[in-house]
Amino acid sequence: MLILALVNLASFPIAVALILLAGIPIVAYSVAVDTLLQRYVADRYRGRVFGALATSAALFVLFGQAVASSLGDSIGVVPFLNLKGILDIIAGLLAFILLYGINESQPDLQVD
Repeated sequence: MLILALVNLASFPIAVALILLAGIPIVAYSVAVDTLLQRYVADRYRGRVFGALATSAALFVLFGQAVASSLGDSIGVVPFLNLKGILDIIAGLLAFILLYGINESQPDLQVD
């Protein structure tokens, strides 16, 4: 929702405040992902998992840049960023729905 507000509000002070506010969940996400991977992935696979995660993220960024570069002039930057904000909201809701049923009493899911 911060991205949608940032893109659609034309005020520099508000944009700076929203970017600062957006940094908090970004850092929390990064720390949470690293913590979960370090906790639940066996030592011998940890490097491969981190490498696969970084590689797949880089490929998705490259794909997104290619699509935005080819369609950016005809569609425009603001609609693309609105789409990104909407997709982020949908992904967050989907993750919440899928994770809601996970019970804390389940055993650790370590890969051996």
